Parts: sequence; structure tokens; C-alpha cells
Amino acid sequence: MIIKIKQSSRVPRHGVTLIEVIGTLSVLLAIGISSATIMSSVTKIGRRGNASVQQRDAIQRFATQLRTDVHQANELPSSTEAWPLQLLGSDFEVRYEWSAEQGSLRRTRLESGQIKSVESFEIGKERNAVLRTSENQVTVVIDTEPASHSFVVEAVHRQPAPEAPNPEKAEQ
Repeated sequence: MIIKIKQSSRVPRHGVTLIEVIGTLSVLLAIGISSATIMSSVTKIGRRGNASVQQRDAIQRFATQLRTDVHQANELPSSTEAWPLQLLGSDFEVRYEWSAEQGSLRRTRLESGQIKSVESFEIGKERNAVLRTSENQVTVVIDTEPASHSFVVEAVHRQPAPEAPNPEKAEQ
């Protein structure tokens, strides 16, 4: 007796089922959403960092310019804590103004009564600039919310040293 084994008439298939496709698409969708969220966060951090660097650069440029102007001025205004700051030289006038609405310090240089140059230092609307002057020093404190640090810009006015008596001139 010969026993015949019945072979399955099923032909092997090469393909994927609908459930496998849906499962794969779900995983890819989750990865895509996560990637988009991460990229958005990285972009926001980058923008904040860039703005912070630009503000620090503006404060540094302001500090350099203020020190130069104070050094060149003939005299400083009397003790004051109000903007604008007005510095007078022999042939120029420099005026610094603070605009809280724009978050900027503005420098205007006048020569012979005519505007020679205008420069703006964008330091941010969230910051505040406080001015203090004394007999020979100008101090500007640029701060932000209490959790952050302040920038203190100091400029010292160096008055020319009195001329020493010249013995040759005294003999004449």
C-alpha cells in the first residue's frame, strides 16, 4: 500500500499585508513628528542664542563708543540719573538717548549744530538702561529680569593735567 501525502496546494506569497503597511507607516509618522518637534526646539534655541550674541555685541560697541566720547568730552554733565546724556567737546556734541519701547540706545553726534552721525545700539526690549553720572564718571547699568545678570558700563573722564611751569618761559 502506497500512502500518498497530500501536499498543500497553497502557493507561497511574496508580499506584505495591509496591517504590516499600516504598522510601518505609524512608526514612520511617529519618527517624523518627533524629528519635527526636535528641529523646532533647536531652531528656537538657536534664535535665542543668536539674539543674545547680537545684544552682547551691541552692548560692547556701546561701551567702546561711550568711553571714547566721555574721554574726548571737555566736561561731564553734573550728577544726573535721567536720559538723555549730553557730552560737549570743543567742536562737537554727542547725545545718548534710551528708548524702552524700542529697546535701544541711540547716539547722535553733532558738529557745528549739524547732525554728523546717528547710531543705534539694539540691546533688547526686555532690558532697561539706567544712567548715573558723577563729577568724572558716567555709569550705565543695563539689566534684565532679576534672574539674569546686569551689564555695567563705566566711562571715566580724564581731565587734562595742569601744565607744569616751563622754566624757559619764566625766564623770558
